[in-house]
Amino acid sequence: MRVVFSLLLAGLLLYFSPVMGAGKYKVIDVKNGGSVSGTVLLKGKLPNPERIAVAKNPDTCGTEDRLIKWVEAGDKGGLQNMVVYLYKVKKGKGWKDDTGTYEIDQKDCDFTPWLKIVPKGSKLVVKNSDPVLHNIHIRELKG
Repeated sequence: MRVVFSLLLAGLLLYFSPVMGAGKYKVIDVKNGGSVSGTVLLKGKLPNPERIAVAKNPDTCGTEDRLIKWVEAGDKGGLQNMVVYLYKVKKGKGWKDDTGTYEIDQKDCDFTPWLKIVPKGSKLVVKNSDPVLHNIHIRELKG
C-alpha cells in the first residue's frame, strides 16, 4: 500500500513540477520507439478516505465533512488518478505538445482535477470559481 500511496504523491508532485529531473532528460529523435501500457491493480483493501472537517464558508462548502480519497480504484481494482513513470531514463521522445495552458479549478470547495502532469514551458492556472477565498495545498514526494 505504501508504494501505491507513494505513486499518488509522486503524481501530485508532477502536477506542480514542470518536469521530473529538469535538465537531466534529453529529447532525441526516436525511430521505431516503443510504448508502455497497462493497468496498475490494487492488491488488498482500499484505505479509508481521510475525513476533513469543513470549518469555514458553510454557504459555499456545506457543513458535512469532506472525504478525501487519496487512493481510488475502479470495480476491477485498477488504480485511478495516478502516475507511473520510467525511472532513470536519460533520453527519448519529447512531449506531443510541449506548451499550453493547464488548469485546476476550485469549484464547490473541491480542486479538480487534483492530479495532472504539466510539461516544461506550459502555464498552470489555478482558478477559483467559488465566491470565497481558498488556499491550495501541495504535497510533495522526495526521493
